[in-house]
Amino acid sequence: MPTVERDAERMRSQIETWLRTQVPEARDLELSEFRSASGGLSSETYFCRTTWSEGGATHDKKLVLRVQPDHNQVVPDPSAMFQYRLMKAMGEHSAVPVPKVWWPEPDGTVIGSPFFFMEEVKGTILLPGAPQPAHPDDEPTAKWGPEELATIYDNALVAFADIHKADVGAGFEFLRWEGETALDGVLAQVGHWYEWAKRGRALGVVDVAMQ
Repeated sequence: MPTVERDAERMRSQIETWLRTQVPEARDLELSEFRSASGGLSSETYFCRTTWSEGGATHDKKLVLRVQPDHNQVVPDPSAMFQYRLMKAMGEHSAVPVPKVWWPEPDGTVIGSPFFFMEEVKGTILLPGAPQPAHPDDEPTAKWGPEELATIYDNALVAFADIHKADVGAGFEFLRWEGETALDGVLAQVGHWYEWAKRGRALGVVDVAMQ
């Protein structure tokens, strides 16, 4: 979901020019227009596709552009590069099903905010009420019944288990938090999130929990 007004065509042109420097052997590289995702608040998410020729072969990839949000932040210190590194590490060093990621732009010099690309995966967004397709051009999904919800629940448990099976020493060093123990790091992170969300307000039972 866009978090700040951008000129979509200007952004597409800027990223297309930059992308040609990331795939220097490509010829006739073109980036399609961007389509905003149906949901999602943790970053700006756009669907697109890129085509190019390389080594006598033609390539056509469906992509998703993830842009670091400037406004309407739902987490403190949002970082597109943290998402990129985490998804890349999970894809390379775990059994967790994550989309493949490409072409990180960490400096924000191209469009004003950091971004990266990942492959498009067909799916449905978990929203209150009714399921919603991620891509705005996809047909609406029928309302989930007990069997579909049971499958979602079971698959989520498998994914959680696979996350905890990952070897934290294999490419995940950037996740280490400050503190003598992991619990110290978790509490520090939760405390930071709490202070960021509180902003001088009384939060009732949350304040009691933090004490």
